[in-house]
Amino acid sequence: MHKTLTLMIAAMALAIGTSNPAMAQDKTDQKADQNTEQKTDDQTKADKGDKPAASPGWLIVEEEFWFPFQYSFADALHNARVHYRHGQEKAARDEIKQAMMWMKMAKGMTANKESEADLETAISDLRDLAMFLDKGELFKASKMEATFARAATALAKHHKFNADKAAAKNEMRIAGKHLMAAAHNIKAAARSANYEYGDEVVEIFDDYSPFGFYDETIVVEKNKLSQELNSIGSEIEKLEAKVEKIGK
Repeated sequence: MHKTLTLMIAAMALAIGTSNPAMAQDKTDQKADQNTEQKTDDQTKADKGDKPAASPGWLIVEEEFWFPFQYSFADALHNARVHYRHGQEKAARDEIKQAMMWMKMAKGMTANKESEADLETAISDLRDLAMFLDKGELFKASKMEATFARAATALAKHHKFNADKAAAKNEMRIAGKHLMAAAHNIKAAARSANYEYGDEVVEIFDDYSPFGFYDETIVVEKNKLSQELNSIGSEIEKLEAKVEKIGK
């Protein structure tokens, strides 16, 4: 009995709602307002780089995903350099765009405003190079190297910041990986800027990459890591000073 009565009341309410144009319009307007509010909120989140509530097409990349590809940026710069010097402008352009992709990924993972600004500037500089190559416009190799040096230095700074953050949380393995990535990018920047980095960077490679790649079995000691992060920070400051002197 109660079930039948409930169904009858529900049917009547539905009939009233659909037969009353004003009520039906109110519901339509309310739904439209909710959709508008959702779209506005999603757009605001997208503008900030946050994931919208309704997020088709968004790819959420965990930090661990980054590590297997942390050397791909420097590889792309090297390949672009080789292609350009062999007159293969389109291939050089493609490698530069690949480097930009990795920098954009790094930018999306950093919470440090200074590092984010440096990465954005470097991405813009690389984009300019790619546009020149798209148009078939040539430029001095020194311009390319200066741009590469700034980009690699910015990425080294990004990894240094994330290594510090991981160390503060006592996440030693993640801190060690970021430290190694920072050292690798210092090496890449130094090559482009004709900069000779210190022995401390070489020692970091020996400690964390004895076989030419990061060794997961290595135990990262907190005190030693702290000293190495200080060394990396000092090298980055020297690199930034050097990079400022070379022309765009």
